[in-house]
Amino acid sequence: MSVSPATPADPIMVMTIEAEAVEQAIRPLLAGRGSAVQAGALAGLLATWIAGHRIRGDRAGTESLREDMLALHLKAVRQLVELYDLDAAASADAGDPRDA
Repeated sequence: MSVSPATPADPIMVMTIEAEAVEQAIRPLLAGRGSAVQAGALAGLLATWIAGHRIRGDRAGTESLREDMLALHLKAVRQLVELYDLDAAASADAGDPRDA
C-alpha cells in the first residue's frame, strides 16, 4: 500500500507539523517583547543549532557544513516571509480587522 504525500506518515509532513507545534509553543515567550529581545533570543537558538553541525577533526568541513546549513535556513526563512506577506495581503484585501 502506498502512502499519500498528504498523510501524516510522510516524513516531511510529520516534521512540518512538529516544527509548527514548536513554533506555536515559542510564540508566547516572544510576544510583547521588543524586537531586539526577540532577535537576540532567535539568534541564540540559531547559533546553538548551527554549532551542533560539526564534522569531527575537519574544521574546514565543519565551517562549510555550517555555511550550507545557514544558507538553507535563510532560504527557508525567505520563503516563509513571502508566504506570510501573501497571507497578510489576502487578510487586508478581505478586510481582516487585525490589519486595521
